[in-house]
Amino acid sequence: MRVGEYVKRIAAARAEPLRFEFRSNGKPYWWTLLFNGWEQAGTSYFIWQLKPELCQALEQSALLDVPETDTLPEAIPAAEERQLYEGAKKSITVNAYERNAKARQQCLAHYQSYDCQICGFNFERAYGELGRGRIDVHHIVPLANIAQSYRVNPATDLLPVCPNCHAMLHRRNPPLSVDELKALLAEQGRLSQEANHAPQADG
Repeated sequence: MRVGEYVKRIAAARAEPLRFEFRSNGKPYWWTLLFNGWEQAGTSYFIWQLKPELCQALEQSALLDVPETDTLPEAIPAAEERQLYEGAKKSITVNAYERNAKARQQCLAHYQSYDCQICGFNFERAYGELGRGRIDVHHIVPLANIAQSYRVNPATDLLPVCPNCHAMLHRRNPPLSVDELKALLAEQGRLSQEANHAPQADG
């Protein structure tokens, strides 16, 4: 797949300039528009990871078959639990990772809520019927860092989060931890409160 050529076409078709990371010679890394990428420590592999905002756009389009449920899935009885695996690498041009739909359902069943577990946002409370069933599921250990099939514990490996918090978790590489983002939100809230209660200068 010639990512660079496709990105150049996208850049040429847009009136507004796009932001890229640049090489030491001043030329852009074209692929950074669509992907995060890094060398896997101790190996000769280079890991490609679709940017979270692109993943979200694909999921919201008709290009991917991503199941969305209108009601909270029923908790699966212990007797019927099966081992769930995610992250099995596929031999395709750009590495992709399988997403286990049942793991998502079991995660939501565990939390019994579509609230973001970081900021508390709930789409249905904000938008009514239109927002029912909408929530992201964050992989606490990034699949790209595992590079092999592993057993998923939906209660400890996955977390329901809103798209905003999900995007912020992935703003750094490696991603922020859930506790780090919660601390950042708390600090921003404290600063906001201090700003709102700051004495006003006489005009």
